[in-house]
Amino acid sequence: GSEEFRFGLLTDIQYCDCADATNFAGTEMRAYRDLGGTRAAAKAFGEHKVSFAAQLGDLIDGQNAGKYGTGLQNGRRSEAALATVLEALGSEIQYVHSIGNHELYSWSLPELRSGAHPLQQRNHTIAQDDKAYFSFQLGSWLFVQLNTYEESLMTGHTELLRRHNPRVLDSPPGKVDYFADLSGEELRFVPFNGACGARQRAWLRDVLQDTDKHVVILTHIPLCPHAASWRNVPWDAPELLQLLDEFADKVVCVFAGHSHRGGSCQTNNGIWHHTIPALLTHADSFGLVTAYHDRLELRPRGAFRAVLGGADRLVMAARGPR
Repeated sequence: GSEEFRFGLLTDIQYCDCADATNFAGTEMRAYRDLGGTRAAAKAFGEHKVSFAAQLGDLIDGQNAGKYGTGLQNGRRSEAALATVLEALGSEIQYVHSIGNHELYSWSLPELRSGAHPLQQRNHTIAQDDKAYFSFQLGSWLFVQLNTYEESLMTGHTELLRRHNPRVLDSPPGKVDYFADLSGEELRFVPFNGACGARQRAWLRDVLQDTDKHVVILTHIPLCPHAASWRNVPWDAPELLQLLDEFADKVVCVFAGHSHRGGSCQTNNGIWHHTIPALLTHADSFGLVTAYHDRLELRPRGAFRAVLGGADRLVMAARGPR
């Protein structure tokens, strides 16, 4: 069948005007000032004439908010940092943004959803109808943008952490090992994750039930631990995965960020889960996708290609009617 449209993928730029440093655990080096990979991705998106690009969250680092790390010396720089990243992304491409934890360190959910925010202006969309979760159609495809922080510490939802990992709420801010008391599937109950929550899951069920299109899910937090780990999935990952399983004839794939090393898997129900490696920790990492009426063709670049075993192309076939 003939090509319908193209779209781009990139994530976790986490820009901050500060020196390179390791993460709290010391397991990765972060190039906070390097926007070379972001500019290269935007250039490729322009050359491939994408209809839009999915930016899967954490555009700027939380230190810009002035509350921890280098921010304690520098004060708030969130607006300037965001302007720098948006300049690197360019004004020619339409961007659909996921809300990551780092956006919520700088702005509240109502601030991000408001028309006054730069991520809700010109060529940028982060909310529709005052919701940070929404859907839109292109050709034979329905894109569903989730907000995996609708219920999170940053939005005042403490009950799940209080139940599963109370020490992180009771410890003074600083270098607390969030995972010290956790193991297995419980590892997801940490402050930098969050949940869609029952209301958004009910909305998602309605959207999946009502559509006759093939579905692509966009999210900051990966939904499947096999494409990340139990440390990097939503608090309500089991409920979300069960819901997707019910609509496996419609859902073709899930694209996510958050887990910086990236990951990929195809679950038993046939749904693909791809976690794009972070531009913060990889000089080159993005994806280009061509949509046909019956399949998606993914062309991963840089670190994303390495995650997919070095393949330069992956075909994801749609199932079910249409």
